Amino acid sequence: MQPRTYSQIRADLSLIGITDTQALNNTCSYALLWAVGEQFDLSKSAVKVVRARLRKIGIDIAKPFDGSIDLSSK
Repeated sequence: MQPRTYSQIRADLSLIGITDTQALNNTCSYALLWAVGEQFDLSKSAVKVVRARLRKIGIDIAKPFDGSIDLSSK
């Protein structure tokens, strides 16, 4: 699978019904932070919501970064 860009992640989230701009930006931010090594407190409800959204498009921020996001382009 080719790594996804920020724009592709936004588009994928939109396709699953995440259309609120703030929710899209927040969820994409978590994905990018995960890609640069950020670890999250998975017990927090906000993180659980974001993780659930991202898992619907094949990204699991509870696991180590797997190269699935292209950080070189937006």
